[in-house]
Amino acid sequence: MGNKYIDTAHIRYSLGMALWLSYKPLKTFQALGEFRTAIMFLKLRDPTRHSMTAFERALDLAQDSLRLFQEPGTRTAWPFWRPPTSRLEDRREMTDLFRELRMCVSWPDSYIQHTTKPEVKLS
Repeated sequence: MGNKYIDTAHIRYSLGMALWLSYKPLKTFQALGEFRTAIMFLKLRDPTRHSMTAFERALDLAQDSLRLFQEPGTRTAWPFWRPPTSRLEDRREMTDLFRELRMCVSWPDSYIQHTTKPEVKLS
């Protein structure tokens, strides 16, 4: 048909990506609508377009993010630099963090014992 329809689909996709990357439930829900609209435009105008796979993949990832927000124990809004994680992922991350902290706490004592020189007493 024309490029204006394909450009409209790409603009909708870009808007959806911006909304989704805010990592907030409401914005992610709005991004799903933008991705669906972009996919609908492409399916009606140019169903063989190579952009279709990227649009569908973005829709799937945004749906997965929204599912994580609906899981009990997931915070409702993350800072923009951190995507939502499941409770299992949070537990695993915290377990690793505490394991590393325990190693750091026990490390200095053993390190000091092995690296210090014995005192030399002068008479």
